[in-house]
Amino acid sequence: MIKDCFILGTRPEIIKMAPVIKQFKRDEILLVHTGQHVELAQQAYDAFEIVPDIVLSLSKDWDLTMKMSNLTLQISSTLERYKDLQTVWVHGDTLSAFVGAICAFHLEIDIAHVEAGLRTYDLKNPFPEEAYRQMIDRLAKYKFAPTKQSITNLISEYLTFDEPTGNTVVDALEMIKPKLKGAPIPGEYILVTMHRRESFGENMRQAFEAIKELSKHIKIVFPAHPNPKVRKMLDDVGIQYIEPVDYITFLEYLKYCKFVITDSGGTQEEAPSFNKKTVVLRTATERTEAVDAGISIIISKFDKNHILDIIRRFVNVNIPFPQNPFGDGHAAERIKKMYDREKDK
Repeated sequence: MIKDCFILGTRPEIIKMAPVIKQFKRDEILLVHTGQHVELAQQAYDAFEIVPDIVLSLSKDWDLTMKMSNLTLQISSTLERYKDLQTVWVHGDTLSAFVGAICAFHLEIDIAHVEAGLRTYDLKNPFPEEAYRQMIDRLAKYKFAPTKQSITNLISEYLTFDEPTGNTVVDALEMIKPKLKGAPIPGEYILVTMHRRESFGENMRQAFEAIKELSKHIKIVFPAHPNPKVRKMLDDVGIQYIEPVDYITFLEYLKYCKFVITDSGGTQEEAPSFNKKTVVLRTATERTEAVDAGISIIISKFDKNHILDIIRRFVNVNIPFPQNPFGDGHAAERIKKMYDREKDK
C-alpha cells in the first residue's frame, strides 16, 4: 500500500531527498519526477541508484506560468490515482515542490516539507523561490527545518516547529564520499557556478566580468547551467566553461578546488564539508550559518571591481573551519523518526 509520495524535479531536490527516500521501504513509496530537470536529474538518480516510478513531461521552453499550469494538471491526476496516499513529500523551494504542495493541499493530503524555514524575507531574492518556500510552509503539516535559524524563522511566523534536523545534503555528501577519486584536473583552480534567475542581465554580466579577470591569474572551472541566458552571457563575456558534470564529479571538483564562487544554495552547504571558503554571488542568502561562521561571504552588490575586492580580501584571511554548520550526516534519520513519531500521535 502506497502511503507516501515524493515529488522531485531538480537535481538538488533529488540529491537532498535521496537520503530521506532511503529511510523508507522502496515498494511502499511513490517517486514522481516532474521533468523540471532532465539530463541533470538523471545524473543525480544514477548517483544514488534511484529510479522514479512516474516521469512527467515539462517543456523547458515554457515560462513559469505555463509550467505551473501544466504541472498542476499532471501532478493532480497522478495523485488522484493513489487513494491511500497520506503524505506528499516535497523539498525546498522549487516549482516542482510548490506545485506538488498545492496539489496535495487541494486533495487534502498531508504535506511534508524537507528544508523548511529558510528565509531571506525578500520575495525577489531568490526569485521565485523565496515565495514558494514561504507558501509551502504555510501548507505543510510536517516541517523539517535543518538549522536553529530556520527554526527561529518558523517560530517568528507562528508556524509549528520541532528541533532542527540538519540538512540532508550533508547526508548525501557522506553517502557519495567513498566513491570520490582523485583531483579531476591537475593544478590550482577555482570552482564557479552561477545560474539564478534574479541575476540575469547586468548583474550576471558584472559577476562574469569579475570571474573573467580572475581567470587571467588562476584556472577557472565553470560547469555551466544549460539555461540559454546563462550560456549566452558566458559567451558574450568570453568565459570558457565545461558542460554540467555528474554529482560525483562535481564533488571531486569541490574537494580539490582552492575555493568556491557560487550562487547555489546546495554548494554553500556542501563546501564546509571539504573546508572550502565560499564567495556567494548574491545580495542575500538564506544560508546564513556559514556567513556567521566566517567561512562564507556575500558579495552584497553586483559590481565587477567590488566583487574582485571582496574575493581577494576574503580568500587571503586564515579562518579555522568548524564542523559543517549545516549538518552532521544524520538528518534523514532524524526526519524519519520525527515523521513516525508525529504520525503516531
